[in-house]
Amino acid sequence: MAASHEIDGLAAMESTARAQRRRLITAAIGRREIILAYRRLMLNADGTLKDDAAAVLGDLAQIANLGAADMPQASDEQLRSQAASRAIVLHMFARIDMGGTELKKLAKKLRENGQ
Repeated sequence: MAASHEIDGLAAMESTARAQRRRLITAAIGRREIILAYRRLMLNADGTLKDDAAAVLGDLAQIANLGAADMPQASDEQLRSQAASRAIVLHMFARIDMGGTELKKLAKKLRENGQ
């Protein structure tokens, strides 16, 4: 009897592992589709940042105070809010997966526009 219970347990674990693998694969495919959507929205066919995308990302970076030091007199709530805003903007940068050259061009555009 004990052997049959162990075999049933192993079969259940294998079934669970297969289901988990399927969920992970489905999630990975979904993430890939989202990344491609970000790239289609923000980048030209040659991988350069679209002008409108640069303006939007610059505006979001400015609102999130990206690159600015935290204010020492800021409350915990203000710091958490600023950190959340920065995380969203950095998430967008990560999703479009721009290379160092493109990031430098974006930084230059933002400086030229006073952002």
